[in-house]
Amino acid sequence: MIEAYCVKCRAKWEIKDPKYVTMKNGHPAVKGTCPKCGAGMYRIGKLDSSNNINEHPQKPENQPEPEEYPFFEEDVKSKNMTPKRKKEIREITVRNTKAVKKLKKLYNNKCQISGTKYTFKKKDNGEYYSEAHHLIPLGEDGADNVSNIVILSPLIHRMLHYAKVDGLDLNKIKNNKLLIKINGVKYVITWHQDHAKTIK
Repeated sequence: MIEAYCVKCRAKWEIKDPKYVTMKNGHPAVKGTCPKCGAGMYRIGKLDSSNNINEHPQKPENQPEPEEYPFFEEDVKSKNMTPKRKKEIREITVRNTKAVKKLKKLYNNKCQISGTKYTFKKKDNGEYYSEAHHLIPLGEDGADNVSNIVILSPLIHRMLHYAKVDGLDLNKIKNNKLLIKINGVKYVITWHQDHAKTIK
């Protein structure tokens, strides 16, 4: 039995009607078709004698040569290409880096939701890696000051941007804590008392 990966099915099947061929680079391979979808399948490399197929039959001159990596053909052919460069003029928002530095120091770079659970220590100084998140996005006229910024782990930060978030109402903060839901799962944002004073 000779198996190969079918790019179309994205699964491994036994090759139907297998036969030896020679790739463009001179490597031996087994060519056949997928028994499920009929797409061409290739297994690169010579098989041992236990496989019952004919030893390298002559290939007709008009038979097209198989591609070694048909799915990545474009990438293989362009692997030595130099990336193109272009110039852009962009308008960017100047962030309040001073406020972010103060908050990261206040929380020791720990996430206000998960602590150190979803972060890591940086190799240059051993401090935890953290990111600043604006509860009201700057693009929606959110303030770029400490009252609108929380310190998060990179995973929680992405979740607040791309998952469904419920309960993010700063008016409901009690005892410096706010219960929210991310994709239906409960999480708690905790503020340092000095940080919480800026919100009230």
